[in-house]
Amino acid sequence: MATYASEIGDWDPAFDDQALGAEYAELIDIAESVASLEAKVLWETYGTSLLTFIPGVVSGKGMQFGVDKQVVTSVDLPAKVFYVNAGSALPVAAGTSWATAFSDVQAGIDAASAAGGGEVWVARGTYYPGTDRGSSFVMKENVGLFGGFEGVESKRDDRDWRENQTILSGNIGDPADAKDNVYHVVLGCLNAVLDGFVVRDGCADGKITDGYGGGMLNWGYEASAVVRNTVFTDNYARDGGAVFCFRDSRCYFQNVRIANNRANMGGGLSLRFGSSVRLDGCLVEGNFAEYRGGGAVVNYGSNPEFNRVIFTGNETGRSGGAVWVVDQASQYGATTPVFTECTFVGNRASFEGGALANYDSASTTLDTCSFSGNTAQRGSAISNTLDGRLTMTGTAVNDEDVYSD
Repeated sequence: MATYASEIGDWDPAFDDQALGAEYAELIDIAESVASLEAKVLWETYGTSLLTFIPGVVSGKGMQFGVDKQVVTSVDLPAKVFYVNAGSALPVAAGTSWATAFSDVQAGIDAASAAGGGEVWVARGTYYPGTDRGSSFVMKENVGLFGGFEGVESKRDDRDWRENQTILSGNIGDPADAKDNVYHVVLGCLNAVLDGFVVRDGCADGKITDGYGGGMLNWGYEASAVVRNTVFTDNYARDGGAVFCFRDSRCYFQNVRIANNRANMGGGLSLRFGSSVRLDGCLVEGNFAEYRGGGAVVNYGSNPEFNRVIFTGNETGRSGGAVWVVDQASQYGATTPVFTECTFVGNRASFEGGALANYDSASTTLDTCSFSGNTAQRGSAISNTLDGRLTMTGTAVNDEDVYSD
């Protein structure tokens, strides 16, 4: 086992686009009001307001940030089935068979939710969430959304999601202009399933939350969806080009491909503020971040598990060609991602950490991972700086490909 512990590093503060602006204006006002108050007075006067911004529990030992929840990897769905087919032209659809299918995906989701939950089977074709940029496919609890049907199947196992491509697209305006696309193609939900789709053409270039997660936005534990057999491609965001998970998200991704997405930070996905998600057997390839984390960003107390994930061909203009990990003195606790049997090949960072940049007290574990063909000015495979801690077991990487300072 090899352990790298850095002593010094350098910090480029030029880019800081993560302020949440108006969302935390109230918290700023509270902070200014309580600066000189005693703790007892502070709690009695402002405790309720503060809890709005500090999810957790209070005990005799003080405040615990975040939620103590596990990743949900499967959802028991009611047996009801609702049907969606883009070719359906019925003026009034019941959605209870292929013959009476809805033409709109959201109509199927809403019908299943109103019935207490169920499955929504979606036939091949391209579907749009609405006509304005604020539209999204809104997942709902106890509803599973399944794509890849030809439109005649009587069993879910008979579908072929690779052959019958089912596209959820945000390209609602001029096909040649991404700037009029929806901000988020999909909004996640706890105990909901997305399986067998291509999610594409989101453009999260707006303000506050509309700048995060062009393909899928998972904001909070209540948005912890299960995603399987799905491709996220050609999405853009200021942060988290394809997927953005925030504030205790516990999403699960299995056999998911995140490819050719772009962002300022986290070209493929961003996992922030205690978002301890899990990825199994996924492919993160060809994504680009202008600043950090070509494939992914992990920060602020997020402890994701990456199992058998391939990172290839991702790129950033600064640090962390495949992944950028940073702790940032998190009140959520340490940032401790674990990579197990992962492959990093052909990723590139213009500055440091061609595959992985571990930074600012982050504690990253690499178990039986491999690195090849990654490039950077410093640490062609890995950079480990500013008190970062890197633990490697059974991992193939040459010492000269690791920069630790």
